[in-house]
Amino acid sequence: MMADKTIDPRTLVKIPSLGTRIRDARKAAGYSQEALAERLDVTWKTVNRWERDKSAIRYGHLVQIGILCVVAIEVLIPGLIIKEV
Repeated sequence: MMADKTIDPRTLVKIPSLGTRIRDARKAAGYSQEALAERLDVTWKTVNRWERDKSAIRYGHLVQIGILCVVAIEVLIPGLIIKEV
């Protein structure tokens, strides 16, 4: 007889969304949404939408966030493989 292969959702590990990782990096670096938005030349509403996963973020902005918040892009996007050229 086969064992039941049902996965118990309580045992799953929740992976933080991109928005959550952006928010955590911003807060760790001491930026408010307004201050980060000013540095990125976007509105605070845009930063808010990114953090709530309600809007797509351009790769260039993601790189800038990594630089400003001193966070490797690989931390913001787990699984990203960067090839050296």
